Amino acid sequence: MNVFRYSKLQFTFVCCCLIYLLSACSLNPFATTQAATPQAAATAIPASTPSPTTVPMPPTQTDCPATGTARAMVTAPLVLGSHPTVVYTVNQIDLHNNNPLMGMLKRYDVVTGNKTVIASIPDMSIYNAQVSTDGQWVLFTSFSKQLSMIQQSPTREVRLQAVRMDGQGLQTLYCATTFFFDFANVRWSPNQQLIAISRSTLDNATPNPNEVDAVQLLHTATGQLQNIYTSTFSVRSTIRFDFWADNTHIVLQGVNEDGGQGISLLDITKGVNQHNSDLTTILNSHFRSLASDGTKLYVGDNGCDQVGCSPPSTILAIPATGGVSQTLWHTTQYAVLETCPFNDHQLLVDIQNVRPSGPIDTSHNGIWILNSDGTLAQRLTSGRSVAVSNCASLWSHGSRDGSLYALLTGSNGASQLVFGKASGGAPTSFASYGAGLSGDIAGWTTF
Repeated sequence: MNVFRYSKLQFTFVCCCLIYLLSACSLNPFATTQAATPQAAATAIPASTPSPTTVPMPPTQTDCPATGTARAMVTAPLVLGSHPTVVYTVNQIDLHNNNPLMGMLKRYDVVTGNKTVIASIPDMSIYNAQVSTDGQWVLFTSFSKQLSMIQQSPTREVRLQAVRMDGQGLQTLYCATTFFFDFANVRWSPNQQLIAISRSTLDNATPNPNEVDAVQLLHTATGQLQNIYTSTFSVRSTIRFDFWADNTHIVLQGVNEDGGQGISLLDITKGVNQHNSDLTTILNSHFRSLASDGTKLYVGDNGCDQVGCSPPSTILAIPATGGVSQTLWHTTQYAVLETCPFNDHQLLVDIQNVRPSGPIDTSHNGIWILNSDGTLAQRLTSGRSVAVSNCASLWSHGSRDGSLYALLTGSNGASQLVFGKASGGAPTSFASYGAGLSGDIAGWTTF
């Protein structure tokens, strides 16, 4: 009896132990996964991210590299501020001989009203100034005084230069002795890895030299210089580089050898030494103006001729790498000279109805804001304007958040730079040019 009772108790004890062990180990196939992630370790402490810091610029060179060669760009990070800031140029010229006295890059803080000189270059004039995609750099060309005359065209020394937004690191990447109309355009690729240079030179091998148009690429990391495209037209023609459609495509516009006008796309992935047969046509029709916001091309046409401008006008929007065009605005009332997008839903348009004789409505002449639905939002200036120029990205004339615009306006040798709010209100002047002074908007950053 006792033996039976002990054996029963022993059996019960062993069963309990087995149940306990089975429950602890579990036959659940997900038990191993659950055990591999203990509850105590479920909440991990995130790794700290270092705060960005401004790094002083290493030494740079402002002299010219060897003829026919370029120099790699020296960079260091810059932490930008939060105030919307306009970058612009000021050129002082000797009116007696038309030679440059001083070229300056300046920035204007629209919040504080402070103006700061970024770079000052004696005996040079600054053109083609543009703000980089990251807002930390300004790329530009500087032209010297006249050196000589060839084929009734003055030659000058031109330097391709860059400077950081805080004024550090002024450097010269490339130099050439050339005609003033050479280096007609210089543009940074969106990723800042390439600089495209539009070259226009005269072919002196013939009694009546033709203009030879070409595009060069400068690799900023290495200083490598490549000839990516040369026009092969045998008669008078003009091909001009305008914008980067993206990091591998360049937009060209020009007059074809048959007299037709068009817009083409140059694909740099096809290699160097490309010619006209390598281009892809985006538009093969007459147009008067061309601008870009980095994703779309804005193509304008109007009723302008040798004696004046009159309606109608049309603005088309075309994908930057080609595609179906959309009529953004068609008007039978106004002649629109130029168009420039400054945010994702509005453009600056320059209306100029001008005829030396005969009735024409000039009451709306000036620069306006045009909404994407084709309605005029507000008038910014009245009368004849200088230009809505240098329009290759949204920040060429628009603040980084799209709420502000800046432009050059004026006439008869007197011009000014103004900025204003896209939401409305009169623009504010922050720089003026008169006799011996000129300049333009380079773009927007924050500082």
